Order: sequence, then C-alpha cells, then structure tokens
Amino acid sequence: MEKHEKDTCPFKKEIEEIIKKTGQKEWYENKDLYDLIVRLTAQTEVLSNKLDNTIRIVGKYNGLREDLLSIKKRIDYIETEKLAKNKIGDQIIKWSGWIIAIISLGFTAVKIFGW
Repeated sequence: MEKHEKDTCPFKKEIEEIIKKTGQKEWYENKDLYDLIVRLTAQTEVLSNKLDNTIRIVGKYNGLREDLLSIKKRIDYIETEKLAKNKIGDQIIKWSGWIIAIISLGFTAVKIFGW
C-alpha cells in the first residue's frame, strides 16, 4: 500500500464525512488506537466470560426443565392411576347393590319356583 499525503488521499471525502459524523477533529494516534484496542480486548474477554457463564446457566436450566417435565409426567400418571382406581371403586359401590339385588332375586325365584 502506497503512502500518500492527507490532501491527495483517495478517501479524503469519506474521511471528512466520518469526522463530521463523529465530531472528532483528528484521528487517533497509534498509541491511542493501541490503548483502545487493548481496552476493547479486555472488554471482549469479560463479555466472553459472561457469555460462557450464561451458556452454563442455560444448560443447567434446560436440564432442570427436562427433570421437571419428567416429574410432571410421573405425577400425571400417578394421578391418572389414582383417579381410575377411584372410579372403579365408585362403580363397584354403585353397581354392587344392583348385583346383590339380582342375585337375591335369583335365589328367591329358585326357592319359590323350586328350579
């Protein structure tokens, strides 16, 4: 890349527009740019560490969520089983009177008619 003067720079117009937009009068010196890069690198490392922690936390959350869903399925199964047993018990209580009545009617018919 060839060096050129500030006045003959092919990007002079773009540079002036950037300077106007940013409100800066001069470009940074190399030392300033280096310091800026070092600070940005440090910030990037901090953000990287925070992102790693976030990924770990999300991984733990997903594991806990899967465990919670598994436990919920087990609870639903147990509740469904309990409900079914209760319904069967209610049906037995409800129909046992009719069954005993029919059996009693059969015994009475046998005694009366002598079958």
